[in-house]
Amino acid sequence: MKYRVNPSFSMEKINESKMLVSCNDYLKEFECDVSEFENILSIISKTNSIEGVIEQYKNTYTVEEIEDFIKNLVNEEVLLEEAIIKSDIKVAVIGSEDNYHFIKDRFGKDFSFELSDLVDGYDCVLLAPGNMTYGEVIEINKKLLEKDVPFCMFRFNGESFVAGPFVFPWKTPCLECHIQQHISILNKEIAENITEKDISNLKYAVEWNDTFSKDEIESYLRIVLNDFKSAQLEKADFELYKKELIFKPNKPHKVLVKNYQATSKCGCCKNMNKNYVVNKEDISLPVIADPLDGETIKYSVGGLRSKSYEYTKELVEKTLKKMDLDIKIEIDERNPFSDIIPVYHSTLDMTHKNKTPYFFGEQHSHGKGINKKQAYFSASFEMFERLSARYFGEKEIIRGSKEQLGDLCADVSKMTEIVDNIETVYDTYSDDMQIDWAWGYSLIDNKPKLIPASLVFLSRNTFEGNFAPIGSSGMSAGATIKDAILQGLFELIEHDAWMICQANTVRTPIVEYGGLKNEELYEVIQKIENKGYKVISRNYTTNIGIPVIRTWISNPHDYANYAFSGFGASINPEIALERSVTEAVQSRASVHEADVDEYCSPDMEYLIDARDGLYSLYYFEQKDIKPIGKRMDISDLPSVAFDSVDESIEYVIGKIKAVIPDADVLFVDLTRKGIDIPVVKVFITKGTQLMGEPLLVTADRLYTFQKDMGYGERAVGYDELYLAHYPH
Repeated sequence: MKYRVNPSFSMEKINESKMLVSCNDYLKEFECDVSEFENILSIISKTNSIEGVIEQYKNTYTVEEIEDFIKNLVNEEVLLEEAIIKSDIKVAVIGSEDNYHFIKDRFGKDFSFELSDLVDGYDCVLLAPGNMTYGEVIEINKKLLEKDVPFCMFRFNGESFVAGPFVFPWKTPCLECHIQQHISILNKEIAENITEKDISNLKYAVEWNDTFSKDEIESYLRIVLNDFKSAQLEKADFELYKKELIFKPNKPHKVLVKNYQATSKCGCCKNMNKNYVVNKEDISLPVIADPLDGETIKYSVGGLRSKSYEYTKELVEKTLKKMDLDIKIEIDERNPFSDIIPVYHSTLDMTHKNKTPYFFGEQHSHGKGINKKQAYFSASFEMFERLSARYFGEKEIIRGSKEQLGDLCADVSKMTEIVDNIETVYDTYSDDMQIDWAWGYSLIDNKPKLIPASLVFLSRNTFEGNFAPIGSSGMSAGATIKDAILQGLFELIEHDAWMICQANTVRTPIVEYGGLKNEELYEVIQKIENKGYKVISRNYTTNIGIPVIRTWISNPHDYANYAFSGFGASINPEIALERSVTEAVQSRASVHEADVDEYCSPDMEYLIDARDGLYSLYYFEQKDIKPIGKRMDISDLPSVAFDSVDESIEYVIGKIKAVIPDADVLFVDLTRKGIDIPVVKVFITKGTQLMGEPLLVTADRLYTFQKDMGYGERAVGYDELYLAHYPH
C-alpha cells in the first residue's frame, strides 16, 4: 500500500500539542505532538510508505501504535491510501467496432484492450454493445459464466447510458438475474406469464449517438474501468457491485442507481448455484451426523458450552489466521460503559480475493460480555455467524412443492401464514407451490428435512417461495454444532418472549437482584447505577418456562439518549440476566461525531425518531422502564443445571413440546468451507412467535399470553396489541 499526504491538507500550530487543521473542506482541532506529526508527514511525502516512520519511531512506540496512528490519519483523510495495481490489465471488449476504438483511444495507456469474443487469458471483459437484443445478451452472459471471467456491461438504452453490473461469475448476480427481476415485476402486473423467450427479440441496447459528449461518455466508462482496476486487489469497494448506474442526458449530477440481487428464476446461474436440483429423482438424502455426543459443560460465562475457554481462544485465533481476512476486532472505547463492560466491534471490508471461496461484502458485527475475553469471543463468533449465514450458492437447493416432495419437507405452513386484512409483498404458502428448499435436520424425528431457503439465509436474493423474513432468529455460532444449537434455541425462545411480551400491553414482574449469586454481575449493575443510570429488569418468561429477562438501562438526565435494553434467555436465570445486561450496554449507541451536510440554522426534529430517545419510548416508559408493578427475586425464577449441553438441549426441547406438542425442532448447518466455525439456524415450526417489524406472522400464543400467564382473563385481538416501532 502506498500513502500520500492529501493535497488539501494544511495546518496552523496552536501550541506544542495542538493544531488547527483544514482538509477536504472541514476544520478540526488535532491533539498530538505537533513536531512528531510534521515529521511523520514529511517522511511519508518523501517515501510514499510508512516503513520509514516505523524505523524512526520503533524505539519510542510499538509498531501497532504507529500503525494505529497512521490508520487514524487515513480515517481523518490527512493521508490517502493508494493500492499498488499491476500496470497491464488485459481487457477483452465485446461489442461494436466503433465503441471499441473509442474505448481504446481514451484508455489505451492504462489498459490492454482487444476486440475479441475469445475471452480466455483476459483479466476482465467489457461488454460495450451497439445494437443488442435481450436474447443476445443472455447468450453472451451464459458463455461468460462458463468461462468464469469477471465482466461488466456498458450500454446505451436509447435515452441513457447504463454502467453495470460488474459480474463475478457464480459470486454476484449475472445479467440474466437482472433481466429476470424486471420480468418478475412485469408478471405481477399483467395476466400473461412472460418469460425470457418472449422478450428475446426486443432491444436491450442501441448504437451510441451524440446525445452525450465524448467527454461525458469517457467519464462514465472510467467508473467501469476503475472497477476493473479494483478487481486486481484483494480488498476493494466496487462502484458497480450488484447495481447499475444510469446517466441521464443533460443531468450530469443526477445518477439513478438500481440495485439487484440474484434470483432462482435465472436460467443461466440459478441464483448463483451449481447445485440446484429440480428433479425429485436426482435428490439424495444428505448424511447429517447426530450432533449430541455427551460432552460435559466446560465454560458457562454468558452461556453454556462444551469447550473450554482455552480451546475456544485457540479456535478463534486459528480461524482468523487461516481465513487471512482483514477482520478488525476492536474495543469500543466510545461506549459510555467501556470502563465497566467491554463492547467489541468486528468489521470486515468488501473482499473478493481471499483464502475462502467467497466474495464477502462488508460486515459490521458487535460483541458483548461480562469481561473482555467473553466480549472478544462474542464479537468474533458474531462475525463468523453473519458471514456464514449469507447465501453464496454453494449449498444444495432443492426446487419442488410439498405435494411433490412429501415428507422430505418440514411443515412450515404456520411459519408463513400472514395475518388477515393486510396485503404484503410476500408469497402465500400452499402445498402445491414451487419452493426453493435447503436441507435441515429434525431433532425430533432424527432425520434430514427440507426448510424454505428464503427462511434460512440472511440474504436479499430472490428464492422461489419468498416468505415473510424471520431475520437472524435461531442463528448462532459456537465451538461445536451442539453449542450453537443450544444457543440458537435460546435465541428463538428469547425472540418469542420479546415479541409476545412487548406486544401485549401488560406489565410483567420486575426482577430484583437480592438473591443474585453472581457477585461480578451484581458489581457491574452497581457500577452502572453509580454513574447515575437506573437499571430495571423485567421477567419476560412465557408459558414455555425457560427464563427470559429484558433489562433496561435509563438515564433520567439525558432525554436524547434516554434508555436502551437487552435480552437474555437460559435455563439458568442468572445467565439470562447477565446476557440481558451486557446486551443493553452493547445496544447503547457509541458517541460519534456527526457529519455536517446542512449549513443553516439547526433543528431537533430528529429526536422524535431517535431509537433511544424518550420521545419515541413512551410506550416502553409506561410498560417497562417505570418501576411500577409486581416484583419478584431472581432466585424465584425456575433454574436447572445439567452436566452436558446434550441434556440441556433435550430439556429445552421437552419444554417446547410440552406447550406445543406438534412442533418440529430443526437446525440447518450453515458452517462454511474456509471458515469452518460451526454455525446453525434453528427452527421451531409451530407455536412460537417469530420476529417481525411489524408482526405479520403471528402465533396463537401471542393472543393467549395474558390468559396463559395469569396477567388477564381472556385472549386479546390483533388490534389490541402494540404493533408499532420498537428499539432493537
